[in-house]
Amino acid sequence: MTADAAPPVRWRWLAAAFAALALVALLPAPDGLAIAGQRALALLAFAIVVWITEAVSYPVSAALVLVLGAFLLGFAAAVKGDGARLGTAKALGLVLQGFASPAAALVGAAVFLSAAMRRTGLDRRLA
Repeated sequence: MTADAAPPVRWRWLAAAFAALALVALLPAPDGLAIAGQRALALLAFAIVVWITEAVSYPVSAALVLVLGAFLLGFAAAVKGDGARLGTAKALGLVLQGFASPAAALVGAAVFLSAAMRRTGLDRRLA
């Protein structure tokens, strides 16, 4: 296996992650917790299992978390309590809201630049 090859998908762990998602999503909601909050916790359980077990590569897990977040939260009732659904467009905005911070952009840019420097060999030339 070369350094650029994608790691294999570990189907059992991926199934366990979906089972954790379903388990948390289908549990009875505690008093005071909205359906959207319970689905967010289910998504967190899914992400933790996927990341700890490395069932799929990190870019694939990031895409899965974004897509599942948009669908799980999009079909949940809005927190207002009027029974209306949140909608996938608003849910995707909620999921991506944490990445709108300037600190997240700074860290992302630093990681991107360091990967580019390493790939081109500039890191060894500067050292």
